[in-house]
Amino acid sequence: MRYTKNLALKQPGYAEGADIELINENMDALDEKVTELDTAAKNLSAKVEALGKDAEGETVNLAAHIEDELPHTFYFGGVRYKYGFGLNEAGGLQIKYEEASK
Repeated sequence: MRYTKNLALKQPGYAEGADIELINENMDALDEKVTELDTAAKNLSAKVEALGKDAEGETVNLAAHIEDELPHTFYFGGVRYKYGFGLNEAGGLQIKYEEASK
């Protein structure tokens, strides 16, 4: 008997004839793997969707957010600042900020 490379499904030879029990075992293995993949795809889809939301759950234009060098805001001493993240010349993390116009 041969087995498939990835899922080790049973592949009887032509001389062995069809065996319903083997077919059912293969179907059970396929059903289990398809269910795993479906669950993983749904989990990934939820994570991707969550990436497009801000802290309040509002939809964010990710392309515009990435393009904007200072997409975030904070307040300090009653002054509004914009900030973002980037890399410095050495390749390390750099926080950039500036006072935002009103």
